[in-house]
Amino acid sequence: MTNYRFVFPLLAGALVLSAPGCGSGPRVVSAKGTVTYQGAPLAGATVTLSPKGEKAGPVISGITDAEGHFSLKTHASATSTGDGAMPGEYRVAISKFVPPKGMTEEEYQAKAAAAENAVYTGKETVPAKVELLPAKYSDLAKTELTATIPDGGNTDIKFDLK
Repeated sequence: MTNYRFVFPLLAGALVLSAPGCGSGPRVVSAKGTVTYQGAPLAGATVTLSPKGEKAGPVISGITDAEGHFSLKTHASATSTGDGAMPGEYRVAISKFVPPKGMTEEEYQAKAAAAENAVYTGKETVPAKVELLPAKYSDLAKTELTATIPDGGNTDIKFDLK
């Protein structure tokens, strides 16, 4: 015989937890845009948003494609990701790492593959990639870039970096 005084609270709790908005992370809205650098689309750059006036918040980021387009995602926890960003005011950092001066990306990748496959001799090293963009764009503590994500979302965020 089933004891219903235990079943009802369990069912009610399951309904509450499965209701929209419960346990699913912050409310996010669509947030997309384009990054250009020196007049050309910037491919492979990381766009990171940090809430203004707050020291911490979920990670909001996106990667630019070949045309410089990005779509932001909010990473509220290791298991919770939402397509878009929470409405609000943000500081924005845009970062792109490139091979050191005088080395193409292909040369860098070949050197990295050779170093990975070589027996360690102490001589097989790969130089670190360097930041392409100045700190006023790439460093969240120094950035001059901002963005506003309204309640209805923003799919036309533009960053024209000089």
